[in-house]
Amino acid sequence: MNHVPSSPSIARTPDRRCLDRRAAALPGLLTWRDARGTTRFTSIVAREISDYGAFVECDSPTVIPLFRLVTLQLDQDAAGHPGIPDELRRAGKVLGAVYRRVMPKTENGLRQGYELRLLIEPRPQLAEASAPVITFGRRVRSIA
Repeated sequence: MNHVPSSPSIARTPDRRCLDRRAAALPGLLTWRDARGTTRFTSIVAREISDYGAFVECDSPTVIPLFRLVTLQLDQDAAGHPGIPDELRRAGKVLGAVYRRVMPKTENGLRQGYELRLLIEPRPQLAEASAPVITFGRRVRSIA
């Protein structure tokens, strides 16, 4: 009998996000292109948001395939919310990718939603012990 022991570390850490998501209720718009290239959009409410991800609930039933590129745009009034990523605040909209679909559940009132990975450049780390090094051919230059 083959028995695979369960890992206790996986059982203790159900949430593997690198950054915490902050609860929100920010209205906005989700835009994408379907398989035929037609632009589609739906009204959403962003329920959770972090620097690199968001969970949005759709107001109407929509079908967005996994890994589809979408544009997340929040209402102008949402720019003052403290949990909004800087890139989204500056540009007003940000590109993202759908990586999980949440089906609606009538018993708890949950609407259909999507987990989005926001395609935002990571913030630079604070100064480390040594300056980064860039190589050009055979010569090595230090940036400092």
